[in-house]
Amino acid sequence: MKNNSVHDEATVTRQMLLDQGYLDNYFMQLEQIEASGNPNFVRYIFNLYFEDTEKYIHTVERCLEMSLPNSDDVDGALYRLKGSSASIGANKVKIEVNRLRAMCKEKDAETERCKELLQNLKRERAILKEKMDNYFQLLKSAEPEPSADSVVTRE
Repeated sequence: MKNNSVHDEATVTRQMLLDQGYLDNYFMQLEQIEASGNPNFVRYIFNLYFEDTEKYIHTVERCLEMSLPNSDDVDGALYRLKGSSASIGANKVKIEVNRLRAMCKEKDAETERCKELLQNLKRERAILKEKMDNYFQLLKSAEPEPSADSVVTRE
C-alpha cells in the first residue's frame, strides 16, 4: 500500500515539474524510453547532464573572469549547455541559457550583466537538480521491495 501512495506522490511531483515549466515534453520522451525496458535510464541521463553542465558553466565563468572574454569559448559552452538542456527537457535552464547567450552575443555586452545572468542560470540548474534528486528518490521509494521468495540465500 505504501508503494502506491509514494508512486502517486511521484506522479504528482512529475506533473508539478511539467506545470511549473522546469521540464518539458522531452523529459516525458525520456521516461517512455525508460519504460520500454531501460531501468534507471532517466536517472543515468540526468546524472550525466548535471556532470556535463557543471563543466560548461565552469568554462563560461572562467571566460567571463578574463579582462577580454573569448566570445567563441563562451558561445561554444553555452551552445552545448543549451543542447544538453533541450535534449532532456530542462526547460527553465534552457531559457536561462538562451538569455545569457543572447546577452553575450550583443556587440556591447557588459561582462557584469553576463555574470548576473550566469548566476540566474546556476540558480535554475541548482533548483532543477534538487527537484530531480527528490523526484528520483520518490521513484526509488516506490519500487517494490523484494519479496522473501525472490531473496536467494546461501547455505
